[in-house]
Amino acid sequence: MEPLVSWLRVWAWSPALPAPLLAGFAPLLAALRRARPDGPPDPRSAARPRSRHHTTIELEDLLERVAAAGALAAAAALAGAPDAGASGYATVLQRVVAADPAAWTADVPAVLAALVLPELCAFHLAAAAAARRPEVFPAGPAEAVLAALALSRALPAPSDPHVPDAGEYAGRAWSGLLTFVWRTGDGLGDLGGDLSAVLDQLHALIEPLTHPAARPPTAAAVAPATPASGPAGPPSDRAAGEEQGLPAGLLDAHPAVRALDCLLDYAASRALRDGQMPGDVLNLVAGVLAARGGDEAVAAVIGARLPLLHRRATAFTAAHHDEVYGLVPGRPSPAAAWLHDRRGPGLDPLLLAALDRGQLLAVLREEPSGRAAFRVIHALLTGHDELLGDPVATWRALAAGPGGAETASAFLGHLALFTAMRPVDRTSLDTEQVWWTAALDAGLPPGALADAGYFAAALPDEVWLPLVRRSAPPLPGPERRRPGRRTRRRAPA
Repeated sequence: MEPLVSWLRVWAWSPALPAPLLAGFAPLLAALRRARPDGPPDPRSAARPRSRHHTTIELEDLLERVAAAGALAAAAALAGAPDAGASGYATVLQRVVAADPAAWTADVPAVLAALVLPELCAFHLAAAAAARRPEVFPAGPAEAVLAALALSRALPAPSDPHVPDAGEYAGRAWSGLLTFVWRTGDGLGDLGGDLSAVLDQLHALIEPLTHPAARPPTAAAVAPATPASGPAGPPSDRAAGEEQGLPAGLLDAHPAVRALDCLLDYAASRALRDGQMPGDVLNLVAGVLAARGGDEAVAAVIGARLPLLHRRATAFTAAHHDEVYGLVPGRPSPAAAWLHDRRGPGLDPLLLAALDRGQLLAVLREEPSGRAAFRVIHALLTGHDELLGDPVATWRALAAGPGGAETASAFLGHLALFTAMRPVDRTSLDTEQVWWTAALDAGLPPGALADAGYFAAALPDEVWLPLVRRSAPPLPGPERRRPGRRTRRRAPA
């Protein structure tokens, strides 16, 4: 028997379905018509839900208004639209500003005053920042940056990374403008006396990160409110006078995290040698590390600058060694973020050597063929032979604990596959032979050499053959194979 939901679906679509198809449902439809003589509404005439990109004022109409009356008149028209502030206007403004960026950025305060709504102001500033044309901001970007920073503090923080809102567009505006200024130097002189105001606003956005994350609300805090007999007081889960901090697990688009990223870009542009990074920035970063160093987004931002801090802020990294270089399983940190970042700065064996060897081995045990293993193997191949210490002791440490054989085998196979690619910056010629031999000498558990067969493509015959004989001794009796046969198959332990 068909479920009831499918019968009701036939009833709902009956005005649009052909008669032959409805013939089999005639008794059902007759019974439903007795209960509802007016019948179901015709689905073909139902109003379609509008896209979130729909706007009352269309792009073509706005372009015509700009051509006829100028950007200020067009901005006033946007502010007076019935759906002013809708997210669809972000796309409309992006295209309108890109068509005539000079008209929309010649007098930023006047345009923002005409737009009125903070959402429209954020959309406009983000569109102007994305234009990046020579005629953009003829009077300099300072007023736009300060306005976008003020909007970021006033608007709610972005709540969904996949659906940008006004707060996200405000963040895109000032971070895009300032990142371009810091990294290229273009427009730095235009900031002039406003540079200190810009830096003050960045510090103000970051300051909440120097306090521990807000505790989640307790059961008493989320329970239905009851009339109180006495005077109102602070919530039961928070002491009097305690400020409500930012929650844990911030998005990388949060204004505080974005400001930290931008301020570190500024510090990097000022530090040409060790000791030149601004002290106030380093002090702020120290406070963030102490309070929120375990937040994934914060650790990722600082980790992306870890090579720079390692070389140009050596006194700072020495004073905060554990917070910067620590590798604790399951806890984000700048070093862990740098180790696993596939898009960040390049390979850095000297920074790798600054990490604690025991903690690095723990990371390799967790991911013997991941990004951290890639960095370690690259360092071994480029002359940093002492990175992990004695190879025999390293193999024993990798194979220690549950699943040790699989861990050692995976790391050995990753070493073989990476060396088979023949990296151009390689300087050590016998790394594979040294580490494969050490694995044989370490007395590893059965199965630890299962991936040694991948060395077939990385070593010449005179090196590969003796090692593979030791890794896979020939079987007795009629199952003995030719000992010199070269194969890519996994070698049994």
